[in-house]
Amino acid sequence: MTYQAIQVGSSAEEEEVKNRHQNPDLGIWNCCISKDKESLVDSVLTKIAAKALKTYCWTVDLSEETMVEPTISLLQGALVRHLIENPPADKDNAPEEETPKQQTSTTTLYQLQATQFGLATEDKESTKVAKNINQSYKDIKTTIMICAILPLDTEEVSETAYRKKQATALIIYHLRKYASAINASLCFVEPAKKGATASSPSSPTKESQNAPPSSSSTLMHVQPAVDYDKLSQLWRDLAQDKAIWMTEESETPQGGETEEQPATSTPLYGPGRHQDDLIDTVLLRNANYPGHWDATKDSLWVALPTPQEAAPEAAPPQTGDEGWLGQLRGSITADAPKPLPTPEKPKVEEPKEKDAAVSSFFESLLKDP
Repeated sequence: MTYQAIQVGSSAEEEEVKNRHQNPDLGIWNCCISKDKESLVDSVLTKIAAKALKTYCWTVDLSEETMVEPTISLLQGALVRHLIENPPADKDNAPEEETPKQQTSTTTLYQLQATQFGLATEDKESTKVAKNINQSYKDIKTTIMICAILPLDTEEVSETAYRKKQATALIIYHLRKYASAINASLCFVEPAKKGATASSPSSPTKESQNAPPSSSSTLMHVQPAVDYDKLSQLWRDLAQDKAIWMTEESETPQGGETEEQPATSTPLYGPGRHQDDLIDTVLLRNANYPGHWDATKDSLWVALPTPQEAAPEAAPPQTGDEGWLGQLRGSITADAPKPLPTPEKPKVEEPKEKDAAVSSFFESLLKDP
């Protein structure tokens, strides 16, 4: 868990790092979620003025397509546990007229528990969502933004490159579908390119923003994204309870998308602007990869399974004197002389054999005096 206080919009003008963020106007708690340390994460989250926090941003890197579903599931599980133990401050028994309304708090705890990321529409056997959910959780609301960092585009023409584009199309489909289901905002972020700082990646061209999504192979090219300076501004506005999806480039016609405004015409989607009709048609068709997966039937963990750990578990790190003592024991064991083999015991004649030999000796004496 770390905390950063930054000045929105300052990094583009300042040349030296030491002179940036002289007047911070945005505070960010950054919590890394771990599957093996859930109790520690839950304990840490409760220490950061939980009642005052209402805005949460989930960050997921789409360049590692097999890790998208596990990452979202971990973030979702951590926030569900946190909200159950620490509901927002406005979830008190105060009269409705006295309760402060948060226009950006559109996601309920009930929606978070009832929605499973990556689940295919016709995949009923893999459903892991609990059926018995507390109905009172519908009154616990919070603000969530999912920040999806797009992978670096490539002009390579190969089977591997095509599969990666189809995997990205599948992930984008599930992100759009999931954000709509939990009524949260979804923002696509530009990747950090080689030779460029995180604050100044190149912006998408106007032509690429207006290009129609004719096929899934062009999806990565036409999906616009915001740079990191713009993202910090969106975070600040969202924390100030501004409906960022209702302004500027996110404006779309009430009747849905047209040919001039395709499904991927904006980097930001929010409640009421998710375009469900296009998610279930255009994006779903583009997410298929014949011969590999069917986006309608195969859930994300089936289409893009996480690679199993083939290597044996590494030994736990040794601390203190254990390391050199272990090496010393190993060297002594290696240099120690091998024990000599145990000599075989001489064969002892049985008593019967001894008696027979003695009697034959005396008989020979009697015959030859």
